[in-house]
Order: sequence, then structure tokens, then C-alpha cells
Amino acid sequence: MTAKHHARRLVWPTALVILTLGLVTFLFYTDISALVEDGETLMLGVTGLAYFAVAWFASRLLALVLDQATARRRRYPRLLKDLIAVMLFLFAFAATVALFMGQGATGALAGSGLVIAMLGFAIRNVVADTLSGIALGVEGPFRIGDWVDIVGLARGKVV
Repeated sequence: MTAKHHARRLVWPTALVILTLGLVTFLFYTDISALVEDGETLMLGVTGLAYFAVAWFASRLLALVLDQATARRRRYPRLLKDLIAVMLFLFAFAATVALFMGQGATGALAGSGLVIAMLGFAIRNVVADTLSGIALGVEGPFRIGDWVDIVGLARGKVV
């Protein structure tokens, strides 16, 4: 991708981050309860939106960094970028839920960590296979035309 294309991909996330942070700052310094019946909920909603805007911006920025780092080599798999984006959005979701529930972020992250640990044990084989596929895609230990020999199991040519 060209630098112009990357710049276009960063326009909307940047605009949303600036807008939400400006709204949060405005609502923080203004007595919004005179204008809106439930100003606290509005403040929480805008803050939650800011979390998601920052996650969107960070995922696009990280994709840009990964694409620029691999300009001279083979590109990173799209799955890796998507997994990183999912993790950023999950953190934004956990922070927003903690914000609306009035809990501290540590309690929410600890609770979500327990859920993730249980899910991790349940789907560990799928996760292991996915991460192995990402590692093979990133490292590229063999190419089309190479011969592969798995001792005692199989031998073949990569097509």
C-alpha cells in the first residue's frame, strides 16, 4: 500500500479520536446536567466511545507499522493484524463495561482474565493451530518448489 492509502485509512479514526476527546474534555469542564437530564450517562457514553475510537486508531496505526516494516520482505498475514485489532477492541469493551458498572478497571480485567483463561483451556488446540499458522506465515520456512521431509511420516514437494 502507498503512503497516500495509509493516510486515507487513518483519517476517520483520527477524526473520531479528536472529536471524542474534545467532547470528553468539554463535558468534563461543563455542567452538562443543566442541558441534559442525565449528564452522567452522556459523559460515560462519550468516554466509552472514546475508548473504542482509540482502539480503532491504534489498530489502524499498528497495521500501518506492520505494513511499513515488511515493505522489503514478505507481508505479515492479515490474520495477525485482525487478531491484534480484536484484542484492542476487547480491551476497549472491557474498559467500557467497567466504566458503566462503576467498577475499577483492575476488577473488570481480572474478571475478564478468568473468563479468557477458561475459554483458553477449552479451545487451546484451536488457538495453538492458529498461532502455528501465523508463525509459518510470518517466518516462511519453505517456499513453493521446496522439498519437505517429515521424518518417518511423509515426504513431498510444496506446490
